[in-house]
Amino acid sequence: MKPILYTIDGCVECFQVRRHLLTANIEFREKNLLKDRKSATEVFTLVGEVIAPVFVDGEKIVKGLDICHL
Repeated sequence: MKPILYTIDGCVECFQVRRHLLTANIEFREKNLLKDRKSATEVFTLVGEVIAPVFVDGEKIVKGLDICHL
């Protein structure tokens, strides 16, 4: 299963992270928290708050610009 990147429209950090993952050829599925309410619940369950960007790859969960260090 592909890793998931949770994003929000208009989020500068989300844009930077998405660009990094694409440049690094890291495959992922993107879920937009504003367009898919279920995704917001998933993020809350994973990290205890609704924030973006969040990258989930199996048991590995990375938040914010730390994703650019993958």
